[in-house]
Amino acid sequence: MGRRLAIGRPVDGGRFSVASLSPGEYLAIAVAQLDLDDWQDPSVLENLSRLATPFVLAPGDTKTLDLKLATTQ
Repeated sequence: MGRRLAIGRPVDGGRFSVASLSPGEYLAIAVAQLDLDDWQDPSVLENLSRLATPFVLAPGDTKTLDLKLATTQ
């Protein structure tokens, strides 16, 4: 399975929006801060994946997820 990454920044009232995701299986996580180099580190990504919320997008789907801020340290 290929890796796809999308980053959302907060908008109204702490909500995030990520557009243009292709149909597929995803993991979502909210973190306060992450160094840019960490997105390339397989061990960091593996640890984040354990804390993430899985979801599936079908063609034409939109999803609303309630995520709690994850502690990554």
